[in-house]
Amino acid sequence: MLSLNECLKDFEEELKKGKIQKAYKGIFDFLIKIKNSLLETNPDYYSPGRIYHGYLDISYFPVATDLLNKHQLRTAVVFDYELFQLEVWFSGRNRFILKNYWELFKKKEWEKYPLLEGVDKSYSIMKHILRTKIDLERQEEILQIRFMIQSLIKDVEELLKKEGHR
Repeated sequence: MLSLNECLKDFEEELKKGKIQKAYKGIFDFLIKIKNSLLETNPDYYSPGRIYHGYLDISYFPVATDLLNKHQLRTAVVFDYELFQLEVWFSGRNRFILKNYWELFKKKEWEKYPLLEGVDKSYSIMKHILRTKIDLERQEEILQIRFMIQSLIKDVEELLKKEGHR
């Protein structure tokens, strides 16, 4: 097993090549473009926070609406470095809220977006994959991703309203 110092040396060598920084910045620029596109085209959306950079595990930004916020629910657009994919997570403000809404969605047998098997060790009710391969240079990609996020938020809000959560 490599020591921390050996790993650090390898990390330094890779950083000297410059590719990691360029890719990392590209991922953030892409997340910023998605965030701006969502907020510019949806006046009822807001993002209560900045882009979380993470520790090369995940980077994300939150997206909320008044209805979601009223019920202490959250949506996050997440780049998962381990799986190297873009996802949207739907979550609660805390474990109690998360579990209550997970049970509501499970009881409704909502199949539009698969729920996680359980939420005891999770940060979300559901994780929906937006892209397994992203093209950071393709503008159409941002529009397609934005549409997918909007659809998820709309579908969740419709279910909440149907259940009397206004």
